[in-house]
Amino acid sequence: TGRLLFHNARAERILGHELAETPELEAYRQYPAAHPDGTPYRPEDFPIIRALLFGECVDGQHMRYERGNGEATWLEVSAAPIRDASGEIAFAVCAFTDVGAARAAAEALASAEARSRALFQSAPVAAYLADAVTRRILDCNATATAMLGHSPEALRGMFLTDLDAGPRHGAPRPRGPG
Repeated sequence: TGRLLFHNARAERILGHELAETPELEAYRQYPAAHPDGTPYRPEDFPIIRALLFGECVDGQHMRYERGNGEATWLEVSAAPIRDASGEIAFAVCAFTDVGAARAAAEALASAEARSRALFQSAPVAAYLADAVTRRILDCNATATAMLGHSPEALRGMFLTDLDAGPRHGAPRPRGPG
């Protein structure tokens, strides 16, 4: 039926409201959940219902959820069926945790990395990213490749010591043989 039998106080704290009665499947419509693309959950989309009705084990599904105070967060939800001695699904269990802060931090980090990458690539001076231990070039910007006349692929893997000041405006260039 999808009826909620037991829950703990932590579930209510995470969701920001008491858990409502769910005497039938349609009662799950009252929970304000959405898929990562923003599509609202249908009752049969909830991991606990998938476990209960279809025997599906759901591991770490991300769900956008609007708490009781209207604040949106992200939940990571897992669910699994519990079978009786004859192998029939008798119950389902569900566990979830709030991953909203971790997800926001990951998105902020990705945004900062994208901004840093754009600054690195558009710098008007030759810039190199090198391994601190081996001193091998891991990446370089467009200015470096233009100054040296080599592709980024040709420069990657070279040692910083392989670069030599060239005659063109004191620009570094790869050392040649000899």
